[in-house]
Amino acid sequence: MFTSTLRTTTTFLLILMSAILLSACATAKPVATTDSTGEALATPTPTPIPYEDFASEVVPTADPEQLDQLTALLSLVPQSYNPAVYLDMGYLRSNTQLSRSITPQALGLDVALPSLATGLVNTIAVAADLQTHSLVTPFEGDFPIADMLQLAGGFGLEIAEGGPTSYNDHSIWGISVLGTVLAMASADDTTGVAASGLGATAAEARVLAEGSLDAYDGQSARLLDTPGLPNLVGNVPLGFATVVVSDCERLPLFDDGNGLPGCTGAVVTVNPTTGDLLVFQGLISFSNPEQTSAAIQRANKSLDKQKEAYGFEDLAVRQEGNNLRVRVIVEIPKSSDAFGLFLPSR
Repeated sequence: MFTSTLRTTTTFLLILMSAILLSACATAKPVATTDSTGEALATPTPTPIPYEDFASEVVPTADPEQLDQLTALLSLVPQSYNPAVYLDMGYLRSNTQLSRSITPQALGLDVALPSLATGLVNTIAVAADLQTHSLVTPFEGDFPIADMLQLAGGFGLEIAEGGPTSYNDHSIWGISVLGTVLAMASADDTTGVAASGLGATAAEARVLAEGSLDAYDGQSARLLDTPGLPNLVGNVPLGFATVVVSDCERLPLFDDGNGLPGCTGAVVTVNPTTGDLLVFQGLISFSNPEQTSAAIQRANKSLDKQKEAYGFEDLAVRQEGNNLRVRVIVEIPKSSDAFGLFLPSR
């Protein structure tokens, strides 16, 4: 499973990012969900009346401002990384009910998301290359990255002598903590990326960070350059969490063991709805309508099993040309089970 591989690959991030962000937290004020102009950022709005007939339900497209925020952060994710999980940390902090259940521990991402408790990161993405066991963690906050690292120096973090080095007008820091090395790079003043891998050397971690910056600068392919993925992202109602998958032939949602032949990409978003319910909206793309039709027949059987096994409120699926649209409605405490259905297995 993705979460198991991610946990094994990225244990170091819990130590590093916790020290960096918690040290800065001592001097930080609570983060308001505003941009640099003082205007409120777009936040997910509750989805009304979840139980209408899904076959004819009009599903809204992505809010343009939320789409810009998502694509900007994922521009730091190279194309070889799959999947990527994006979280709006500011929104989660503002919703007490969600913050109690949508935790890094519940999602298996606690090794990369200690910032949930610090109030310093507004948005974060966790993206793994499951072949090389490497990870990049783009993040955006209100603190300059150099200031965060300076504060963290008093908490046992060793920053490479000489400070940051330059790479195409970006800064990259080499960091060591308890024998683990990684690289942290700045895309701009408050947007950066942490990069490393299982057993990576300082030079190897730097190469990973450089690859992330190359993607950001448009010098190499990004995850969202995968054919069809931008269209999928733009045709789902973005929420406080988004999962982007480019290699989607093995999703636990389809549990018959035969995979999803012809699957070219998948995007899943999560929004609050009435009461204590969440709506997972998934859009899964195939090479042609025939493959989509075959998948929908299997999906109907699989979803019945998943609904019974996990006690979900509602699951539904429909075909839209080459795409399969899935809706899963769950109680908030069962959200981690629903997340797991959309993270590819190996």
